[in-house]
Amino acid sequence: MNFRAAASVRRVTVVNWLQDLFPEVAFAMRIRLPSLLRTLLTKARNVALRQARMNVVIGSLMAHHVSQVTTASQVRVIHNWAPFDDLHPVARHDNPVRRAWGFADKFVIGYSGNLGRAHEFDTIMAAAHELREHKQIAFLIIGDGPQRQHAEAAAAKLRLSNVTFKPFQPATRLSETLSAADVHIVTLRPELEGLIVPSKFYGAVAVGRPVVFLGDPDGEIAQVVHQHDCGVNIRIGDPASLAEAIRTLSSERDRYAELQKNALYVSCTLGRQRGLSQWVALLSEVQRQDA
Repeated sequence: MNFRAAASVRRVTVVNWLQDLFPEVAFAMRIRLPSLLRTLLTKARNVALRQARMNVVIGSLMAHHVSQVTTASQVRVIHNWAPFDDLHPVARHDNPVRRAWGFADKFVIGYSGNLGRAHEFDTIMAAAHELREHKQIAFLIIGDGPQRQHAEAAAAKLRLSNVTFKPFQPATRLSETLSAADVHIVTLRPELEGLIVPSKFYGAVAVGRPVVFLGDPDGEIAQVVHQHDCGVNIRIGDPASLAEAIRTLSSERDRYAELQKNALYVSCTLGRQRGLSQWVALLSEVQRQDA
């Protein structure tokens, strides 16, 4: 399809909003596709990008990828934000989820959301194994996905009584379930940097929780964590460093409180209001150009 011709007939301007960069994601995950299909998919996608008036991406590394196909003037970065306006921190002592799940007095390391192929869990399980004698530290994994069974099997093999798995919870309880953790792990395989930006990060900082990013230390989320000092960056395959970071966060309360404050600041800086304002400004600019 000629997207420019279709847009002209409809008298519309095309602005793409890219959340993931396909088909590169499939290639990075080593999904087998015939070479001809790979070529056709890539060419069709590139045509769609070039013929759009603007391509909005959710990170600077993704912007770099897309700029190789189009021009820099056709690419803008607008960060994502937390999924619900009413997300807010729930204090540890007021959180019914922590009490119901037996975490009232624990320092909880959380993972919440899709357990997908883009994420890595072996490092988390190995760190949990290193911390198994620290009875005040617990791991909480909420969600489901292709890797849930693998993560549960790893926990069972290592006999990890400090790891709890829970299914997805109702959206109405998201503030409570996200706040049930004291720290959130966000993970992304390095080969997917610039193709995906983990949305879990935005929910975690919206409830004022520091983030441990597990992945490329130069990746998109890692850069935000470093810039705003709202957590720690750890390489995949380094469970010893992950365990040490968790021990430090659990014991240095002043430092933890500082990271909490910074996480909330990031949520405001990259929040919904700013994102919508950027979208309004962008669409107004495009409209003026078409006038």
